[in-house]
Amino acid sequence: MSSTAPTATLASWDPMEVLSLLNPTKLAITCVDYAPSCRRRCRNPIAAQNISSAKVVMRELVRPGLSDDEVKNLLFELAEYLLCRRDHHYQNQATVVSDGWWRLVQAHLEREEEGGSDTSDGGDDDDGSGSESDSDSDSDSDDGRSGRRNRDNENTPLPAEDFLLTLERLQREFDELLQRQRQHLLRGNASTVPAIRSQQPCTTEARQNDDSLRQRLAEQKAEREADQLRREEAYLLAQREREEARERSRRATAEAEKARREEAQRQAAREKAQREAEAERLRQEEEAAEAEARRLRQEEEEAAAAEKARQERQRQDEGRQLQARAQAWDDAWLRYEQAWSEISSTGKPSELDVRMSSIWPTKTGSYASCSESDVKLFFISQPGSVSRNVIRRQVLRWHPDRAARLFGHVKDESQLRELMKAVTMISRVVIGIMAIASR
Repeated sequence: MSSTAPTATLASWDPMEVLSLLNPTKLAITCVDYAPSCRRRCRNPIAAQNISSAKVVMRELVRPGLSDDEVKNLLFELAEYLLCRRDHHYQNQATVVSDGWWRLVQAHLEREEEGGSDTSDGGDDDDGSGSESDSDSDSDSDDGRSGRRNRDNENTPLPAEDFLLTLERLQREFDELLQRQRQHLLRGNASTVPAIRSQQPCTTEARQNDDSLRQRLAEQKAEREADQLRREEAYLLAQREREEARERSRRATAEAEKARREEAQRQAAREKAQREAEAERLRQEEEAAEAEARRLRQEEEEAAAAEKARQERQRQDEGRQLQARAQAWDDAWLRYEQAWSEISSTGKPSELDVRMSSIWPTKTGSYASCSESDVKLFFISQPGSVSRNVIRRQVLRWHPDRAARLFGHVKDESQLRELMKAVTMISRVVIGIMAIASR
């Protein structure tokens, strides 16, 4: 075919079937390239948008009147859409795939053309030589197609599933070819053998021709049977390989499932051990926390008992101190009252040494400690509660006029002033205490 001449219209031209675009293992269009690592066709999916674009290209391919260059360009564009982006859409892969498709299209076109020529030539052959030449030409063309097909298969390896489909398709084509050849031979011999027999009815050459025809037909039948046996053996071998592959796949799946279950059991055992260890750790922590709480409670109880004992001792000490202070004030008041009783009983103030006497209202009873604060503290600290009668008696006792008579024997003016100053201070303090007690 010329590269510019239009391609003949094919009645049975179906790109989906001729180019084997449908992946039989997936029952869908996948990547059209071969996966050498898996020894099968690539199963990577094609995007829906690319499949839609590929269908548009396939509709263009079946349009009549296309030139060879247009068909090649469309095949290249179709390969661009149907190669997966992950593994096979690189360098000149689309060119390699489209070249293989172009050879398939040429082979399909030649088969269609040869089928049409066989039908047209069946009624024009009149002698055995013509039928023999046609048979030879058919055999040669079949050998040529087989050689091209073998070269195509060498360039593009087929997976097991695609090989079976291709084998079945080749078997159908071979059966059709043998059927056409047998009909062609029968039509040619039907027209030539009676003529020869009419011209040479009982010659040895006629019998030899008949024997040769029968022998050739028998050989062709034997070849067909041998070829059928080879195809059956190839089919059984492929089926057995497919079953073995499925069995290996099932075993691998079972082993993977068994490994997964064992791993799940090991994981469950590890998780159980972790949970038990965690529970044991929590139990130990709770026991430690309880022991710590008991220790803290014991320490708190001991500290509370010690504090209680300390407070008790402190109260006892304070009680003893208060008792001692009260006793001291009682002794001071007793001394104070005894000193004034002695003055009242003797009636001789002139003989009294005022500075050394215990008549002064202080805790020590001495004149040297007679300050306003000491005097006030002395009267406030009288035994029992502050009595108005006692305070009134003290007001009268420390009245300045009475004190002047008490200190009349003192001749030193400065000393007398100091004594009167102290008496005035005591009188003022006692009057203030009496005013407070009256309220």
